[in-house]
Order: sequence, then C-alpha cells, then structure tokens
Amino acid sequence: MSRCPECMGAGGTNLKKCSQCGGTGQITKAQRTILGSFAQTVICPNCKGHGEVPENICRKCGGTGTSRQTKDIKVKIPAGVNDGSSIRVAGGGEVGEDGEGDLYLRIKVKPAKEFNREGQDIFSEKEISFSQAALGDRVKIETVDGSIDLNIPAGTASHTQFRLRGKGVPYPNNPRQRGDHLVTIKIRVPKKLSREEREMLEKLKNINP
Repeated sequence: MSRCPECMGAGGTNLKKCSQCGGTGQITKAQRTILGSFAQTVICPNCKGHGEVPENICRKCGGTGTSRQTKDIKVKIPAGVNDGSSIRVAGGGEVGEDGEGDLYLRIKVKPAKEFNREGQDIFSEKEISFSQAALGDRVKIETVDGSIDLNIPAGTASHTQFRLRGKGVPYPNNPRQRGDHLVTIKIRVPKKLSREEREMLEKLKNINP
C-alpha cells in the first residue's frame, strides 16, 4: 500500500478543517473509573490525524489516501555482503498512519563456478602443465577485480597454494580492508603422450629415481 497517486494521500480535493477535532488531528476522550476521571488523547478517527478532510472523495482510493501499487526500487548492495544478510530500505514499505514503513531485503548470494568463499577469503584453482610446474612460468589468475599475473616458481608441486593478499572480499564495516584470494595449483597430467614426450619423461625418471 502506497500513497494514492491521484490525491497524493489526501483522500480527495478541496480540503477543509475536520469538524470533529477542529483541525488538530486529535481528540480527547474522558473515561470515568472508580479511581476518578481520566482523559486520553487519541488520533481523530474522522480525519485519521491529518486535521483535514476532503469535500470531494478520491475515486481511486475511496478517500483512504492509499492504494495498492507496484513499483521498482533501486537498492545499493554494499561490497562484501554475506548470504542471508538483510538490508533496510528506509521508506520502502507500506504507508500507514505514521507515514511510510521500511522495506527489509533478504540477500541471497548466487554461487560462482570459479570461486568459493569462506568468510572474507576467496578460493580458486588453477591448472597448469607439467612443464610449467617444472620450469616455472607466469600465468593469468582470475580474481573478482579481474585477471592478474601470478609467478609460478620452477619446481612447484601440485596442490601448492598461493596467497594473493587483499584480493578477497571487502569487510562490510570496513570496505578498505579485504580478505585474501588463495589459489591452489593443480598439475595437468597428460593422458596421451607422443613418442618424443615419453622418451623425455623416461630420461627425467632416470635422472631423478
């Protein structure tokens, strides 16, 4: 329920002072009990606290000042938001007697194929060839900020993990501070070898028994 777009929440046109509350939007009710008389101030039921009532009732909302509407709202998602967290959108809820309420969005983060997240750290894997691991190389690593070059030292073993500091997820309360991105290197073992490749590996095996 939102403010009626036809009457802008007034309930109609040609507003005049409410005769029941005198334009104050409140009325005082007196109540007698065995302890004596008590006065209670409440919202005027005739004008609903506005102090004015329309002479011509709005056809769209029937004088209520509200109508059911569908609208699009742009919401800024903070960096580093966690799955299942909530974001409060002030004034994005329904209209009531005290004004517009708030909207609470429950965030659901879609998983990524190339990344895994644990807290503020990101994990990924990079497959390299046997020759790259043995001789060393520079390879492209995809991060949330784009691709960067990673130096693979000669003699790198499979499942070696490299830490890219500050390339992880920002902390929601401190966006300048970020987690790390950890890359696990996996050596790709060829299923088929040529005759020359087999002879070369046989030589390596004899050198390093």
